[in-house]
Amino acid sequence: MNFRLICRLLGIIALLICASMIFSLPWAFPQLGHRESLEIASGSAGRPPLQFETRGFVALLASMAICAAVSGLLFWLGRKSTGQMYRKEAMAVVGLSWVLATVLGALPFYLAGTYRCASVRLLGADDPHLIYQFRSFRLRKQWDKAPALTKNEYAIIDALVSRSAFGLSPADLQAVLPEIDCAAVVRRVMARHAEWKSVIILPGSEDAPVDRVGNYRIRWVSMGVADSCFESQSGFSTTGATVIADLEDPYLIPHCILFWRSTTHFLGGLGIIVLFVSLLGSGSAGKALMRAEMPG
Repeated sequence: MNFRLICRLLGIIALLICASMIFSLPWAFPQLGHRESLEIASGSAGRPPLQFETRGFVALLASMAICAAVSGLLFWLGRKSTGQMYRKEAMAVVGLSWVLATVLGALPFYLAGTYRCASVRLLGADDPHLIYQFRSFRLRKQWDKAPALTKNEYAIIDALVSRSAFGLSPADLQAVLPEIDCAAVVRRVMARHAEWKSVIILPGSEDAPVDRVGNYRIRWVSMGVADSCFESQSGFSTTGATVIADLEDPYLIPHCILFWRSTTHFLGGLGIIVLFVSLLGSGSAGKALMRAEMPG
């Protein structure tokens, strides 16, 4: 097995992934993507204009730096590579390139702290409810059964969950459930159960976006390593599955990260190895790679 040759080729693939992230950077600017029209589409009069997506932009830059470092390391390990590529090297490059692309492609999702779902799962008024354990250090079990809710409490939590991460202002929440003293019920739930206190965000939260700082909201869960790798592999394999419950909210997933998600589908549709051979060409090595990549 020619390990130096394999490392050099994997370094080129890491460099191509790094270069493809550049096209996602401009979408952090609010002038792109008609993002100002979201104010009208959301029906929120007087909604403040969207700001520069610092979180996504920095995550992409950090991901590009890591990709460049990995590429440099692989190039250094594959320096002075000689010899011809045979079938076993081609199969190793194809298999490892999928693993490498999945990990590197997951970096923007993970570093940007992309949110994937609400921290509350309501399965029905008479069924157990699930709450995400933010402070849990357990590796596997992160969702626990929540304390039972009364009819009024369930109605309020259900109304907040249905509003995604935007939430409802005190006036809007009261208008949705006029027969309930919503503020008193929310305070009672948070005072009685510490689990609910960790997932309900009250109006005036300091870390809230400007357009929802005065709203009752349900806390959302950030993507972990497994979630990010699943999202990345879903794109590169063109499966299309996603763990993100709301793709339209720029607070949950910045537009530049959303563009990177679309880019992974584009690269997956072209085929990473096919793109690699098309751009660089590798002679007989390219033919071996194509045979290992293409089914049949």
